[in-house]
Amino acid sequence: MGNCNSAENQQKDKYGQLEVNIEKNKVQKGEIISGRLKLNLNQDYPGLQLSIRFRGIESIRKGTAQYAENEVYGETIKLIPVNTIKAGEHLYFFEFEIPQNLKAQHSSVIINEKEQKFAVSMVYQIKAILEPIELLSEEVQKIEGSAIFQLQADFYEEGKSCNSKGILKNQQGKEYGNVNIFLKSDKYGYESGDNTIIDINVDNKEVKMPLKSLKCIFLREIQFLGKCKNKFLRNQIKEFDKQTLISKINEQIVSFDNQNLDLINTQVQFIMPQNMVQSFYGKQFNCKYYFDLFAHYEENQQNYIDAKARLLINIIPINIRCIPLSHDEMLKKQSYQNQKNIPNSYLYSSLVKQSKIENKEIQFQATPIY
Repeated sequence: MGNCNSAENQQKDKYGQLEVNIEKNKVQKGEIISGRLKLNLNQDYPGLQLSIRFRGIESIRKGTAQYAENEVYGETIKLIPVNTIKAGEHLYFFEFEIPQNLKAQHSSVIINEKEQKFAVSMVYQIKAILEPIELLSEEVQKIEGSAIFQLQADFYEEGKSCNSKGILKNQQGKEYGNVNIFLKSDKYGYESGDNTIIDINVDNKEVKMPLKSLKCIFLREIQFLGKCKNKFLRNQIKEFDKQTLISKINEQIVSFDNQNLDLINTQVQFIMPQNMVQSFYGKQFNCKYYFDLFAHYEENQQNYIDAKARLLINIIPINIRCIPLSHDEMLKKQSYQNQKNIPNSYLYSSLVKQSKIENKEIQFQATPIY
């Protein structure tokens, strides 16, 4: 196997190598990044076109077996026709604005109820491909290169909140008034070991049934969505019975001696467990965390109602967080980028080396979370 790969690599390197370098390996949504392609040719290359593509790849693996790998985002930055390229070094420069609709996803290791580990990751990369003319496509191989970068997660200063309103009805359909439940977290995102505070506000002014307790549950939901064509994944997904896997992480119950309170303001605190898996919102896989509140109203053992409110909790490690720029700050930053001494075209060639851009490999670094 190793000899086969070695021979294949030697064949690919026969004509030369293509390196992709970008000036930053950690970026934010809406940011303009610049980079260069360095093409070293050992001999003349019968070129057809040179393309630069931005890709987002979501993959799921179990052990060494690949369940699925889909390009969930793809955009061609530039496609440029070329003729025969002479042997030697050639430089191409480009600029690209990171789309606003991307999600900050990174490597995670998920353990399901059957104690089987699934590695899930989202990788963003700039990939360049030099293709030969069609008549020689079987004899001359493509020359490819790529650079992987990390997309930082938006992290707002305000915590998340939700407001749930509804009419209390028992199983017989009898109404007992309106209830309003407001939940708010003290942070927008958490990581392992964080002290977590949830503010709870329950408005019972119109409720005609006593409130006995509040049950608070912090849980994780894992779901394989199966939105891929991989036959292996479709067969193996039976292990999950196509059901959402729910794991209860923490549970607390707050009881009230005075059950006729019109307004309840309280807090629930708990410590995030160690080795928390990062929140993941993908096309094939989701890992979500929720704080569920059940307000238990009871007239007697046969007549009771549970009102539910749900707050989404983000698990975002500190090393990938960023405070999003305001609209004015983003416009100012883009204006500065446009004023740089760079031609207006997104891709151009030059034989002059640019000292501002470091010629180094960009490696994606992410520590799996168990």
